Order: sequence, then structure tokens, then C-alpha cells
Amino acid sequence: MPEQKNKVLKHSMYITVSPITADGILRIMYPMIPNEGEYKSVITLKLPEGEYILTFINPADISVISTSKIKSTGENMTIECPEYKLDIAFRIIRI
Repeated sequence: MPEQKNKVLKHSMYITVSPITADGILRIMYPMIPNEGEYKSVITLKLPEGEYILTFINPADISVISTSKIKSTGENMTIECPEYKLDIAFRIIRI
């Protein structure tokens, strides 16, 4: 089956720094105290071959932190997040 050129492909992810215990289970504590710090995550993912627009977003105010064009070969790739203090979100749109 031929690839559809006009097909829209979007991926989104949200990363948060949360209290996780040594056994890997998230424990919600009320009131939750934000674990602010200086974070810089590296994400490994596999996208279908093609070009994409990668946008990092600050979830607190929905502001755009950065935007760049990335190219996938269809294999695993790593994406380095910009530095953040608590949460970061990103959106990947195929172009």
C-alpha cells in the first residue's frame, strides 16, 4: 500500500518530576510539594522515517521553549530536552 503524503502524524509527551519510590511506584502525597530543580532529560524513541517539527513546551504557561526540525531514519533516536525546572512537554508533528 503506498504511503499517504497528506496523512497527519502527531506525537505528544509530558514529562514531570514526581515522587517515585525505590520500587518504581508513584506515590501521590497530599499536599504534594513540587520537586523543582535543574533537569535535562534525554528521550529515546522510534518514529517512522521522515521529517518532523519538534516543539518543547512549558506546561505551566503553554509557552514554546524551542522548535526544531528533526529527521528520523525509522530507527531508535535520542532527543535531548532543553533544561527545565519541574515539567516539560513536547510535540512532534510530521511534515
